[in-house]
Amino acid sequence: MLILAGCGQVPRPFAPDAKADPNLLLWINDSRGVVVRPVEGLSPEAAAILARAMANALQEANVPASLFSRNLASYELLGSAVQADANTVAISWQLMTPGGGARAGHLSSLPVTTAGFAAALPGATKSAVEAMLPLVQDTMPQPLARPKVIVADVAGAPGDGRRSLARALAFALRQADIEAVDGLDAPEAKASLGEAFIVLGSVAMSPGARGDQHIAVAWEVIRSDGSRLGVINQENDVPAGMLDRAWGEVAVAVAEAAAEGVADLFARLGNVAQRP
Repeated sequence: MLILAGCGQVPRPFAPDAKADPNLLLWINDSRGVVVRPVEGLSPEAAAILARAMANALQEANVPASLFSRNLASYELLGSAVQADANTVAISWQLMTPGGGARAGHLSSLPVTTAGFAAALPGATKSAVEAMLPLVQDTMPQPLARPKVIVADVAGAPGDGRRSLARALAFALRQADIEAVDGLDAPEAKASLGEAFIVLGSVAMSPGARGDQHIAVAWEVIRSDGSRLGVINQENDVPAGMLDRAWGEVAVAVAEAAAEGVADLFARLGNVAQRP
């Protein structure tokens, strides 16, 4: 049995330099993507690390992948580990169709030591995805033509966050070549309301570690009819009271990371987004 000691949760900062986080925290609705399940036969820590690595590898191959929710169109990637010999663990991967049938299988091997496991993980997950990729090509959508987005004021944000977060996200989306307006009441927003997507932001605050405040930001992307397209979650600890007045550079960091997630959502789910 593989045991990886001392491996905690991957942090989910506001700053955009943690490239995997916006994707892995993206909830994709109505998508024929792949949900990666923790691998059976490993310690909980190792199973979670391997599942996260597989989701990353799938996303790098432009296949929508998640560690979370499943819908009726989702594929599931199941893994099972057995001890092959004293130094190796064998991972049997099975890709299951939405109806529960097996579509593809692949066998990976990884060292049993913590250091060897970590070193071999990127290559092993990439090889597994490449082997299964021809059978999941139909999970990939066509890119969405330049979308229009209205960013609503952010509910629950202290200080000036209600407006500064909306303005910062609209600016960051425009930098990502997404037509964006901040504020539902803006004239240009009202003019395009029927054809635009809406981003609803909300902030929740709670006590954090060592006297800090824990800030959780959720961005819900919806169609004009109110149906949900996806959700991007961010969270971090900040000094208590830091955001009671001006968000300043924090709003920019939050917005840049969130814009990556929104842009990724449109890129991955273009054909879903265009569906009536």
